[in-house]
Amino acid sequence: MATRKTRPKSFRQANEDWRRGNVGRAMFDATRKFEQDLLAALARNGYSEIRVVHLNLYRNLELDGLRLTELAARASMTKQGMQELVDKAEEAGFVARRPDPKDGRAKVVVFSDKGLRMLDIMHEAITEAERNMIARIGGAPVELIAQWLRAYADAKD
Repeated sequence: MATRKTRPKSFRQANEDWRRGNVGRAMFDATRKFEQDLLAALARNGYSEIRVVHLNLYRNLELDGLRLTELAARASMTKQGMQELVDKAEEAGFVARRPDPKDGRAKVVVFSDKGLRMLDIMHEAITEAERNMIARIGGAPVELIAQWLRAYADAKD
């Protein structure tokens, strides 16, 4: 007697644990938790207007400043998207535009004095978020995770 092939489950019927249980999703969820802790600490210190999207600007902006196109590339954003973030950050007083010392026709985005004060608070907030992570999973695992993730991110495939 011939055996009948069973039809595979449709995509909608398939067990979708793979979508939520993969390492990429775990990294995403951990990053979201870390950023929420960071934003909560910033809010407690008077920076409640900062949202997760603003971190794309602040984590990529060099202290000496960067051109908008370089900022956008570092954040994997369009120039227009980064322009909007810079405009809002400039309105809030966190950044300013200055002539590029290498090319007087171009502008660089730099942290303002207010932005540098916020950056100091952000440093403290990141330290607090790291302490929260260490309290939950331990110092040695956090160090290993950071080391492994840097190695993975730096890999030249």
